[in-house]
Amino acid sequence: MIPENDRKYKSFRETYKYTTFSMITSFVYPNSKNIKHRLFGFGLITLTSLPVVIFISIDVVRYAMDGNIVEIIQQTNLLGPFLAILFKILIQCYCNQHAFAIINEINRDYALYNDMSAPYQAIADESIKSNLTYTDRGWFIAVASVVLVFPAMALARNMYCQLQGVNRKFMLHEVRIPFVADDDRYKSPLYEIMFLYMVYICFLYLIGFSGYDAFYGLSTNHACLKMKIYCKMFEEAVKADVNEVQSKIAEVIKEQNRLYRFVDIIQNTFSIWLGLILLATMIQLCNIMYILIDGAGFDFKYLIFCIGSTLHIFLPCLYSAKLKDMSLETATLIYCGGWEQIHRPVIRRMVQFIIARSQVPMEIVAFNIKVFDMELFVSILQASYSVYTLLRS
Repeated sequence: MIPENDRKYKSFRETYKYTTFSMITSFVYPNSKNIKHRLFGFGLITLTSLPVVIFISIDVVRYAMDGNIVEIIQQTNLLGPFLAILFKILIQCYCNQHAFAIINEINRDYALYNDMSAPYQAIADESIKSNLTYTDRGWFIAVASVVLVFPAMALARNMYCQLQGVNRKFMLHEVRIPFVADDDRYKSPLYEIMFLYMVYICFLYLIGFSGYDAFYGLSTNHACLKMKIYCKMFEEAVKADVNEVQSKIAEVIKEQNRLYRFVDIIQNTFSIWLGLILLATMIQLCNIMYILIDGAGFDFKYLIFCIGSTLHIFLPCLYSAKLKDMSLETATLIYCGGWEQIHRPVIRRMVQFIIARSQVPMEIVAFNIKVFDMELFVSILQASYSVYTLLRS
């Protein structure tokens, strides 16, 4: 047994630090003992963000009375995702046991990989390296780039006006404050208070969209890793001593069944969230296109926002498609694993069952209705453009 400090593969929390940090600070990290703390966090975030929600809601009503569609879209495009952050906390409280089981399964597998031979560890290394680069750190950087463009542009425009001697200030997001004249909200100290408050809201966006979403990617990628591992186990099983082949193949079947239970847990954990982003992103993309093309002029913030929104639906579709493709590929890997060298009928029948089960694709389904894959991503883009065309007309 390898000492804990010398382990090559650590736990989920120790391996994926960016995702863990975002999940903990946004109160979505699963733990049966901290549901009360997460509900408290839900109340805290709701209470501290209530002013901006009220400000934007009142603004939407005012712009609706004025018939200003562009401003309505701009306000709701930021309000909608923020409400989704609160919804994620409630989803995780509801699916706490499933999400906790996912992390426990990842921790269990990583502990096993420490005692495996070099070929298995090479497969695990490749998967974990990809997770760290693209899902853990990469997605965090992507969300940070989208969120931080709002304060960065506000600061840049303020500095430019100061250098040019122009007495004008810019907010992170322009929203009117009830009972305050438009010019008064740019005066000290109200302007500085609102600026810092909006920075806090940006931080909530960052942790709200970088943790839970990355958790889905890490979960599906780990399912793919489990498939690669048991396919490698099969290759070694058929090369084992004739008296050990049957027991080793039985272990492969146990791991295969464990994988299917793991994917079912992923489905139960993320089905509601996937359905939510499916509908929300479709609406959001057409709204952003309307702002960029037919709005009040080109806005770099919303261009970055559009790219981020596209990535937000593209990556879950990509992860789900990868899971589906890998589940079908296992049938080929098992078939090419060298089983033809074994002539015992009982073992050949076992192999037949493994291959037959592998030919049924594993799919992640939103709301238990819509399959998530790359075809869905294309359909979302087409539907968004169709809605944009209707909105434009």
